[in-house]
Amino acid sequence: MFSPLPVRLLISFCLTFTSPAVYSQPDFSAFTKDPASIYGKEARYLVYRNNKEIGTHTVRFQRKAENLFVKVKSDLAVRYLGIPVYRYSYEADEVWEDGKFVSVESRIKENLKKRRIIKARVDGKVLEVTDQGKTRSAPLVRFPSNHWHPDVLRESRLFHTVHARVHHVKIRQVSNDKIQLQGVDSNGQKTTEVVRARRFAYTGGFLAEVWYDTRFRWIQLRFNADDGSEIEYRCITCTN
Repeated sequence: MFSPLPVRLLISFCLTFTSPAVYSQPDFSAFTKDPASIYGKEARYLVYRNNKEIGTHTVRFQRKAENLFVKVKSDLAVRYLGIPVYRYSYEADEVWEDGKFVSVESRIKENLKKRRIIKARVDGKVLEVTDQGKTRSAPLVRFPSNHWHPDVLRESRLFHTVHARVHHVKIRQVSNDKIQLQGVDSNGQKTTEVVRARRFAYTGGFLAEVWYDTRFRWIQLRFNADDGSEIEYRCITCTN
């Protein structure tokens, strides 16, 4: 996923700068090989279209010996007069070994279309990509386009798990923000918390904005879809 939605992304910045600001490179030393140290067993997000909830996005982590298994899942539905007019599901399984990306398989289902299966695995100095049964070699990358790992912010190319291709990107910090997040306390009651976050802009192969909190957790994503609608992912497990 860069977003799992199969759309051409269009950037929509909410701030205008008279001159480019300069920000220090984030210090990722606090982020270990085990993402549970900052996320727990899973991170959950609500997905919005034009500020209206349309679905959920979940990232789950499981460690076995030196391997880390990451399962990503999105279920989205756009409704008109209460009737679903668009459905989309996305699943991805990542494998990491000793902190390094090894492989990813994504499965995409849009409305009544046939499910699309995309696989990518590191093979020496190249990335072997299989899309709908056809295999080819692509430039080696260190990250797929799922945002949970903050070290992705150092990268200039990513494997897009929906487009089945390597995209060249430029990622830069554009502001320090305060983000209002929703959550749930130990009693099941909804909570609201304002957190400090760094906002980064993706340009190049795809365009979007992402936010990471002071613990380097991915807490928010925003982009514009083909129809001009604004899509947002907001973390609901990042308020503590």
